[in-house]
Amino acid sequence: STYPYNPYPFPWVNHLFQDAPALAIGIFEGHMRKMADGFIAVRRAELLLDGTYDPE
Repeated sequence: STYPYNPYPFPWVNHLFQDAPALAIGIFEGHMRKMADGFIAVRRAELLLDGTYDPE
């Protein structure tokens, strides 16, 4: 069930029951990393609107 022989058209994961906590932490960290980019953009936009943005 690995690429390109995966019959599923969407992301999925298969794990053993003892791996569930580590898997959950990894998924959480991945989502938070992705969201951090969005937070940076929002904060930068707020500073630009205030006129206090310093790119250095």
